[in-house]
Order: sequence, then C-alpha cells, then structure tokens
Amino acid sequence: MTGIVSTRFTEPGLSPAASGLRQLAAFGLLASGLCYLWFDVFGGVLRLVAPAFGLTLLIYLPSALALVSLGLWLLSTFGRPMTRRAGIALLMILLVVLGGGLISALLGRSLPQILMALYIWLPAFVFLALVEIGLKERLLRSFPAIFLIASLGVFLNIFIEMPWSAATYTIGEFERDASRKWSSGGMDRLAGFSRGSPIAAAQILFGYCVLESRLRAFSWRALWWGFGLAMIWFTNSKSALLAMVLLPPTLMLVGRLRHSQRLRRAWAAGALVLAWMGVVYIGPLLSVLFGNSYFGVVMGETVRSSFIDRVVNTWPLAISAMELESHPIHWLTGRGFGGIGVAQTMFEGRGNPGDNLAVYLFVSFGLMSLFFAWAIFRGAMAAIFARESGRRDFALIVSMLGVASMANTVEGIFTLMMLALALSCGRGRGV
Repeated sequence: MTGIVSTRFTEPGLSPAASGLRQLAAFGLLASGLCYLWFDVFGGVLRLVAPAFGLTLLIYLPSALALVSLGLWLLSTFGRPMTRRAGIALLMILLVVLGGGLISALLGRSLPQILMALYIWLPAFVFLALVEIGLKERLLRSFPAIFLIASLGVFLNIFIEMPWSAATYTIGEFERDASRKWSSGGMDRLAGFSRGSPIAAAQILFGYCVLESRLRAFSWRALWWGFGLAMIWFTNSKSALLAMVLLPPTLMLVGRLRHSQRLRRAWAAGALVLAWMGVVYIGPLLSVLFGNSYFGVVMGETVRSSFIDRVVNTWPLAISAMELESHPIHWLTGRGFGGIGVAQTMFEGRGNPGDNLAVYLFVSFGLMSLFFAWAIFRGAMAAIFARESGRRDFALIVSMLGVASMANTVEGIFTLMMLALALSCGRGRGV
C-alpha cells in the first residue's frame, strides 16, 4: 500500500512479531487520525446521512479505531528502547489519563464522566502516538485538501442553506443537532459541511497553515490567505479570524528571527511566543481582576460582546465551579478530568465549555495545568528554529492558541490535535 495511508517501515532490532504489531498499530493510528479529520470536516453531512440509513454508530468509528490502535501501540512499546519521542508521548498520555483520571475519581467524578472525558481527548492521544511512530507528516498531508473543502462548504453555504443545518439525530436518549444553526450580532454563522461555524473556521485556519508552507510564490500564498480569511469571516468566528489576520506578520517575524544574532533571536522568539500565549491568558486574567466591575457596563450587540460575555459570565462561572474557598485542594488539582466541558454537561446537569484553553486546563487540572503552559511555550520555541517543518508547526501552534483563546472548540478534534503537536515538539538546536 502506498501514498497517504501507507505505513510500511522497518526498525532494526525488532522481532518479526514486534515489527508486525507495530506495523498494525501504525496503520490503525493513521486510519483513526484520518477518519477523525474527515469525519469532522463532513460532520454535518455525516450526521444527516448516517442515521437515515441506520448507521448512526458509524459516527464513532474513529474513536473505536483509536482505542484499538492505541492499545496495540502501547503493547508495541514494551521491550523497545525508550526514545525521546516515545517518552514524551507516553508521559503526556499517562499524565492526562492516569493522573487526571485518578484525581477525578478521588474528587467524586463518576466513572462514566471520566470515560467521556477520555473519549473527548482521544484525538490528542492519537496524534501523540503518530508523532512517536513517525507518521505525523502523513496525517498533515491532508490539511491542504481540508482547507479547500472546508472553504468550499462555507462558500456554498453563503448561497444555499445546507439541509443538515436543521436536522437532528438520536443517540440513545439524547437528541442532537446534525449541525448547529445560529447567528451572532445579526449575522448568520455559516458552518458549511461541518457541525458548527467555529469548527469550520478552525479547519480553514489549520488547513491554510499547511497549505501555505507548500507554496513558494508569495502571490499564491496571499490569494489563498485572502480566500480563507473571507470564508472565516462568514463563519463569524472571531478568534479564528484574529489568528488568520495575525498569521502573516507572525511568520514574517519568524523569518527575520532565523537570520538574526543568536542571543537576540532567542529573546525575540521568547517574546513572540509569550505574546501569542498572552492571547489565551489575557481574557481570563481580565475576568478575574475586573469582571463585572468594568466590562459589565459595556455589554451589547457589538463586535466585543462575545468576548465581554465570556469575561463577565462564562469564565467566572467556570472558575466558581471549582469551589476554591470551600475546597482549597482544587487550587492544585482542579475539578479533575471531565470537570468541565461536554462531560460536565452530560453528567452534572450543568455545563460550562470554558471557551478558553487556559480556563479549561485550570478547571481540569488546577495549578498542575502550568505544566501544559510550559510545554506549549517550549514546543513553540523549538518549532521556530527547527529545520524543515518547524515554521509550519509554529504556525499550527500559534493558530491553536488563537482559536483556543475564545471559541467553543477547545475540545474540538483539530484543536486537541494541534495541542498535542505543541506538547510533542522537542527543543530545537538553533536556540
């Protein structure tokens, strides 16, 4: 088998059985990753068509493949020399699954709630395993096509209403929308082929990062950037729009940094990464320091209103759910794995999406979430000066930070995979 789904490789020192197990795990992981991506791109279409043919469970095929393939991958790591990539992947997975899961259980979260959180994080685990096994590039090959198809879906949605935008489907006792149809500030939020406008916007943004890295001519980069920017505008997803606007000047700065004096480029690179991380952390900081005392008086149907609503309502409510005054231990542990987001909504009768990566991680892991902040900073710094795909990986990481600053896609497939990319990047040699 050749091309994007080919996983044939050999490693010295492995027995035929171990090599075969690793080969099978590699194929399953890549198949799972691709299914995750494409099922997300056509999420609205799939949730209209599959239930109509009695194939609703097909929606969960990527997760089923992920569970089996991750199990095979873990088995294939036993008895092998522990490489740095394998160590990072295993550390991240064990930290979230065992550490977060154990803390969640001790804090009173139910087993189904913890398992739901595990289900949501599976795309990140798959990406970490693909990095370790050397198949990250195979997965990212599909991103330019994803950019084109997601953009096409939004473009068509400008002129026609997609049939899945008003459809629902049933899973057990739950009735769900095939694709969310809504508006903000009097402007429709177009989702294209996907389940929601923020999802489509993230697909366009991340897809462009990889497409841009493959284009040599500035004119083609500018053309596709303008088209992608216009399509994100029609999704009315402001965080993705901001990230798309800031991406070209950021990449220009990266190009200059690579040719500057060693000490200067290290300091400048650190400042650039911290500026992007500030995009994620500044909102929650404003929420904690000021909240209603300042922002509550300027609520309204303005461009700022969605941001202000999060500062005044969403983020304070997420943090208040930690009950820090009555449970000081939550400063260290958070509410545990599944203590925010979809799992909380399903099993506690109340829910808060966080809508911000810093809030989401702090509510989940408390001050231990600073480990994630350190790992993201380190990964972005490494990507700036890494050879070959470093510039592209840096674009993906900062785009993830932009999207995760203020969008209800923190638990989205693309966002979690790009978070895993940031966590998996090693220290570059150029710093």
